[in-house]
Amino acid sequence: MPPLGQQGNAGDALGTYLKRKAIWQQLRQAADHAGEVLKPYTFRHRYAKASHAAGLPIANIAQAMGHTIEVHLSSYARFTPDATADLYAQVNA
Repeated sequence: MPPLGQQGNAGDALGTYLKRKAIWQQLRQAADHAGEVLKPYTFRHRYAKASHAAGLPIANIAQAMGHTIEVHLSSYARFTPDATADLYAQVNA
């Protein structure tokens, strides 16, 4: 992993690191072909969504992601089981 540099620049450093990797370039190409957006944060969002779908306690998910529960829910509440059920109900209405 690259050094993370100045505070607040970790995402930029990670993005620069990944852009140089062949596997990242292949993943980006596949995502582009599928009409999807792929960013380093895609993996964090996927982790949160999969953790909520698996029924893990919110406190544990938040801790694993380095958040307080409040901060976690402000960004990822849409992935809680109730939020997911509501979204499917809206789509299927």
